[in-house]
Amino acid sequence: MPPPWQTTDVGDVGAAGTAYQGANGDLIVAGAGADIWGSADSFRYVYQPIRDGYVSARVASETNTHPFAKTGVMIRQSLDPGSPEIVLDVKPDGGLEFMTRPTPEGETTFLAGASVPVTDSGNGRVAFTVLLNLFRSGGTVVAGYCLLDDQRGSSFCTGIGSPVTFTSGPALAGVAVTSHDPSQLNHAVFPGGMPTVRAVPDTWLSSDIGNVGVNGFATYEQASGTFYVSGAGSDMWGSADSFHAVSQWLNSDSMLTARVVSEQNTHTFAKAGIEFGDTSPSASRVLLDVKPDGGLEFMARTADGAAMSFLSGMGSSFPVFLRLDRTGDRFDALISPDARTWTTVGSVTLKLPTTVRAALVVTSHDPSVLNTAQFDHVSVTSSPAPTGNLLQNPGFEDSVVPEMGPGWVSDSFRQAPAQTETAMPHSGSKYGACETTTAVDCGIYQDLTAPANGNYLFTAYVAADKPGVLLGVNVNGVGTWQQVQTGGYAPYAIGRFLRAGDAVRVWLYSPASPGNVFIDDASLAVDTGPR
Repeated sequence: MPPPWQTTDVGDVGAAGTAYQGANGDLIVAGAGADIWGSADSFRYVYQPIRDGYVSARVASETNTHPFAKTGVMIRQSLDPGSPEIVLDVKPDGGLEFMTRPTPEGETTFLAGASVPVTDSGNGRVAFTVLLNLFRSGGTVVAGYCLLDDQRGSSFCTGIGSPVTFTSGPALAGVAVTSHDPSQLNHAVFPGGMPTVRAVPDTWLSSDIGNVGVNGFATYEQASGTFYVSGAGSDMWGSADSFHAVSQWLNSDSMLTARVVSEQNTHTFAKAGIEFGDTSPSASRVLLDVKPDGGLEFMARTADGAAMSFLSGMGSSFPVFLRLDRTGDRFDALISPDARTWTTVGSVTLKLPTTVRAALVVTSHDPSVLNTAQFDHVSVTSSPAPTGNLLQNPGFEDSVVPEMGPGWVSDSFRQAPAQTETAMPHSGSKYGACETTTAVDCGIYQDLTAPANGNYLFTAYVAADKPGVLLGVNVNGVGTWQQVQTGGYAPYAIGRFLRAGDAVRVWLYSPASPGNVFIDDASLAVDTGPR
């Protein structure tokens, strides 16, 4: 499994399961086991750590070993067979099951169901074009699914069931496969790469840098705004580094601030801190870190492949605020006990690209163990990149009533057309509307291509007089969405990291029920913070 993924059989499965990534990138998972049900489970699991975030996986096929065989996405508290869990799975007949076990060794509860198209592909196998999603925030999990059109990306997305209360804190998210028959394996295919687990906010990326030894990972707790970053590695020193980074791209003059709450004492020279630099182990970078004894280090590698230089340091105690300010090629390092009174640690001139990665970083100084550090009060500011609003006709003012264009499209996959109206704009004189008097659905979308790497923010004002409305962003066919609350116009925002050339769709979905949904003043632009 590519890191940070892991795989194992959970419970008394009978036939041993397997999981591997094929040469074409598809994930192939074979699992036996009696079921995911009752007070204890038995299945094959491919997983990674999570707190708040989401897991999303496309299911292409599975073996029809039993009517209650299952392939799906799961969040569970532990690998214990009786662990609390949430699961959204698809059975061989196309039936979807949204289920939970809320307490250890408690009974599993069926929450909601739906059905998706299924094709008999022969040799005891069935095929789907469905994307399954679980979103977790604090003590709540929301489930949804998308029917996929390979020509158009995610063409139909909707929620399933209601938000469910589920234990907060550390958990494991991934994909689960059971055959409902311990004597045989259910072979499931998840196409196009590993499933998506976002364990940190969408604008951040979590990755190991260099030869770290034990694979690192990071999770995020939304309520407290805390990042939990676990990293191994030899050090950030010499001519090459090894550490774990949680990073995002910042443009030109920018600032990264974080409070280091704690770290483990894995070695005298273990480090938790913040840095600007590229993803190469030997890249030029500037670093401000704190060691387990509270010692602060301000260091820089002034050229690719050069030795890291210690610039200055001082003592401190946990928790401590760290800040790196960039102004052109000058980097200033500052610390504070309270984020009000700042002390300058040092400054350095360093030539880095205009757009560069800024990161929370952790190294254990011992490749055999992880150093887990907690960061909160994390914020970034960045100079705007020259893109502006990427959406065409963002406030519908260029549309000729009742037509949607230019830019916006009424989703022809839906049962009712969307249109431009003038009666209830948020601003200006026009807005996009899905107005239905019967149980039919409706959708509005706009497609574009990301012009450059960066963190982007989709914002829109939406009003709805019925539940189940979704506002979303698809990137290369994989969707992220928010549920729209009933009431008048309210602002919504979805952040995503985009790479140059990514196919992006921003969309609004009105479910199949009578009611009105309005959208206005939309924007997709580089996210400059502060956040």
